[in-house]
Amino acid sequence: MAQSQHCSPAPVFCGRLARPRFSPSSTSEDVGLPQTKLSLLTIKAQVQGKAVTAAQKYLELAITRYKGGVTSYLEVTTAQSAALTDELTAVNILGRRMVDAVTLIQALGGGWDRSSLPARPECCGKLTSTSK
Repeated sequence: MAQSQHCSPAPVFCGRLARPRFSPSSTSEDVGLPQTKLSLLTIKAQVQGKAVTAAQKYLELAITRYKGGVTSYLEVTTAQSAALTDELTAVNILGRRMVDAVTLIQALGGGWDRSSLPARPECCGKLTSTSK
């Protein structure tokens, strides 16, 4: 008789490979990848935080130099542009960290209930720029 009619107790030998009996969200790869990405983004966020601080210091210095008549306003606008770019990058990293945190929680079998979330998250007030 054909092999597909006589299956052994092990499903692997039933004429084809059996499908896994676990859901894809329970694999270690699905948990490990978001965890690794989250760790890397945490390091990137720390580095970017230092870049934001440095850009803000440079902006303050450019404003002081402009007010002292040492440089043109072009240096101030360049410093503002650099500070804004660094702040936007920091916000993008924060958003990616949040998405990866949710992905990790989902991979571990957790879920979200929108009713338990605040109407306006606390972080919304912290996203204002300190540059002038």
